[in-house]
Amino acid sequence: MVIDFRVRPPYRGFLEMGIFTKYVVPQKDPRKLSAFEMGRAGVPSCEQRSMDLFMKEMDEAGVEACVVMGRKNKGQAINAGNILPEDLYELANSHPGRFIPFAGIDPNDAGARKEVEYVAGELGFKGISMDPGWCEPCMYADDERILSICETAEQLGLIVTLTASGVAGPDLTYADPLVIQRVAKKFPRLKIVVAHACWPFVPQMLGVAMTCPNIYLVPDVYLYTDNMPMSDLYVTAANGYLKYRTLFASTYPVGGLKQSIEKWSAKGFTQESLQLTLHDNAAGLLGL
Repeated sequence: MVIDFRVRPPYRGFLEMGIFTKYVVPQKDPRKLSAFEMGRAGVPSCEQRSMDLFMKEMDEAGVEACVVMGRKNKGQAINAGNILPEDLYELANSHPGRFIPFAGIDPNDAGARKEVEYVAGELGFKGISMDPGWCEPCMYADDERILSICETAEQLGLIVTLTASGVAGPDLTYADPLVIQRVAKKFPRLKIVVAHACWPFVPQMLGVAMTCPNIYLVPDVYLYTDNMPMSDLYVTAANGYLKYRTLFASTYPVGGLKQSIEKWSAKGFTQESLQLTLHDNAAGLLGL
């Protein structure tokens, strides 16, 4: 069985996100395909905007559970979305054991810390998600507003997911692993999941993860996409010192569940690391 650590299913506010609508209408001109569309098979649940089909795809792909990453910010330029934590809570309760909600937090919101306390205490969430480079205004992950939220999350025993990559911000400086390192060093008891794993700064991120045992990497599409430069470095690390801190994610709807798992599994992991990355590491981190 598989635990997918980063999905945004066809449910309520997710359907309004640019990341979702982009993949509903396939790009027909091969010269205009994004890196993530190359070789991507059709995904019926995405195309038909259907939760019933998504559940079927989960079953067919052997996905035991998905971590549902909420998002809350005002980055209208990318249709970043605003998914209410109550919607995530309802989704998880309507499919017991299948969805693990992480509340999207907007660091620009003056009430962000209280919302973290609310989703942890009232809703029982295991984690929160922030996209620093897509906030409006955008910020770096070591911004004082984010550090304040991380402090609260550490006190409450929550997992914090930070998105950092070459596409997650106005320029490449928002993917700098040194920024993530500063957060991890400041809060050594805080479990930090780095979505997109700071690509294209792969060697640097792997170096940061070596020095910060509280960092977990989710390379998602940057690992399993065909011919993605430096994807092999993530695999090499996951077969060695990062075997217990690398997590599989499809980043649905960017990738379909079945195809993402198949491509991930064909990347050269040892059998031990494949089991760890596809399931056991996530189960341990989430306390399942």
